[in-house]
Amino acid sequence: ILGVLGQDYEVSDIQCSATTSSSDLLTAKIKRPIGFKGSPLFADDRAADPLTDINCQIRPDPSDPQEDNYVLRVTDFSRCGILKRN
Repeated sequence: ILGVLGQDYEVSDIQCSATTSSSDLLTAKIKRPIGFKGSPLFADDRAADPLTDINCQIRPDPSDPQEDNYVLRVTDFSRCGILKRN
């Protein structure tokens, strides 16, 4: 039996306008763990295609030829499973 270690995505450059604007906007850069081949998705809305969805986007960073980096853009927190906190 092979053991599998879980790894987390690295998230950086987080920008959130929920506290400064009446509209939702969250952006961030996401880096896939080394050796991980899957693409990130929204766990609370697996029906949303993060490549094409207007409100819940996780798209490959066009400047990364290895395709290990992604750009997150959320414009509807409730639809994408994001909770607003103080």
